[in-house]
Amino acid sequence: MREQQEKERLLEEERRRQAEQREAARKEMERQRQLEWEKQRLQELQNQRQREQENVLKLKAKNQSLSIELTSLNDQVKELSQKICDTRLGVSNVKTTIDGMRSTRDSQMQEMSQLKNKLKEQNAKLLALSQEKVKLDAKNKLNSQMGGQDAEQARLAFENKEITIKNLRKKIEDMQSEIDGKLSDIENNNSQLTELRNPIKGSS
Repeated sequence: MREQQEKERLLEEERRRQAEQREAARKEMERQRQLEWEKQRLQELQNQRQREQENVLKLKAKNQSLSIELTSLNDQVKELSQKICDTRLGVSNVKTTIDGMRSTRDSQMQEMSQLKNKLKEQNAKLLALSQEKVKLDAKNKLNSQMGGQDAEQARLAFENKEITIKNLRKKIEDMQSEIDGKLSDIENNNSQLTELRNPIKGSS
């Protein structure tokens, strides 16, 4: 009986020892699995942190690029605004110039009209003087045939008329030249007005 009990005791101890070994092995395996999981988890967190850092760097680079682009666009807007102001100022100056040139042209046309009227009057005087000269010439010839003081007076009157007619013709020529000059100025003025209007039409 004692021997049988001893065997059972030894068997029980061996079972207990094997159970303890299995439990220890199980706990070790559990510990190893836990360590492996924690290691993987740590690696995943490190990878995630690295990806987030890369994303932050990318966002910073993109933000910097957008800031540069925004600055460039603001500069372009300022430049375009300045160009628009300059263009408006230029158009205003051109319009002022056009108004001045129109006023000058109107004055020139009024002066030319006055000169034409004077020229017409001078031509009428020249015609009258020419007719009077013809009469004096005929009278002078008649008096020359008759002789005497009347012939001398007629000759002097005739010469005076010739001088008057010569001066009048010179005056008419000067007036005609002045009219031609006014016409040339008006044509140049009109040409410049046309050239100045075209850019304004294009910008409007």
